[in-house]
Amino acid sequence: MKQKLFNKKKYSQRCDSCYYGRLTADSQSVLCVKSGIMKPEHKCKSYRYDPLKRRPEKPVNLQKFSAEDFQL
Repeated sequence: MKQKLFNKKKYSQRCDSCYYGRLTADSQSVLCVKSGIMKPEHKCKSYRYDPLKRRPEKPVNLQKFSAEDFQL
């Protein structure tokens, strides 16, 4: 699948978001079918993007408003 089908944003190509990689229980390494044990931030030539493994960005904290902010 092509990247532009999902989002226009660029995603980082990392082993922790690869189709072939599985994170270990401690999340310190990735077990890859193609390359063996890898670091999560590494990328090999067999990289294939899996959209279900993408971690969404954290939401922005909005400031709290009081009733005084809406008075004229």
